Amino acid sequence: MSTSSFQPDSPASAADDPDSPGALPGADSPHLGSVEEEEHGRRATIDRNELAMVVSRYDIGSIRQLRDYRRGSRRAPKLRIDTDRGAYLLKRRAPGRDEADRMLLNTSMHRWLVKHDYPVAPLIPTRDNNGLALRLGGHAYEMFEYIRGVRDDRSEEAAFESGRHLGLLHKLFEAFVPPAQPTSGSYHAARGITPALQRLPKIVCDIEPDVDVTALEETCQLLRAAYRNATDTVRNIGLDPASRLVIHGDWHPGNLLYRDSAIVAVLDFDSARIEPRIIDVANAAL
Repeated sequence: MSTSSFQPDSPASAADDPDSPGALPGADSPHLGSVEEEEHGRRATIDRNELAMVVSRYDIGSIRQLRDYRRGSRRAPKLRIDTDRGAYLLKRRAPGRDEADRMLLNTSMHRWLVKHDYPVAPLIPTRDNNGLALRLGGHAYEMFEYIRGVRDDRSEEAAFESGRHLGLLHKLFEAFVPPAQPTSGSYHAARGITPALQRLPKIVCDIEPDVDVTALEETCQLLRAAYRNATDTVRNIGLDPASRLVIHGDWHPGNLLYRDSAIVAVLDFDSARIEPRIIDVANAAL
């Protein structure tokens, strides 16, 4: 392995950014837990020794350039790797997204979608056992072919293309048999929402002592009431349990790459789960 440079992605690279900062997280329940890691904007990183160990497991040629790819979740560090064979994106799974069963589900989904010519970023197999995921030193890694494209331009045409591919994804997954029981859970009736909103005023006050505590508590109370009302409304309408299947779990514009108005890659299946397909539709609508 040889390297020539290591630098952060420049702002100009955002045009072909496959991840959108600020997108809603997909999770067993929304990520509302420890703020220690994210409150000061810190990002997890891949250090040079770790990088050397991981890259040695892949046959991707001689490295010409490395770029810190600061997009998406701070808990899942990424590096763009340019070699004499092409461009790649190395991703270390975030804690809680790296369990063996989840990785097995994701690689099985990937093979299924590739088999049916669905646009996903190709996963690069490891050189030893041809696996599509690597577990090393307590972490899980994936190496993707780097796909160039642009983000959703918020046009009606882009929205139509997004809906078409989401419908096709659900259609393909109707016949998909997962290798293990996928996780379930969504933003609907998530048990962590109310406790998190109750804790929020204290957390904010610890960071910003001059904040208007009364106004913040009133806002959190309104949010709790609105969430309870939304939960009750959806429950009364009824989520059709017969529609439960494997879904993407985090469908939003930042996980779609376009080229010439067509989607060339759907990204980030880390939050895949079994839920009614309307959960994906609702997440997309946000």
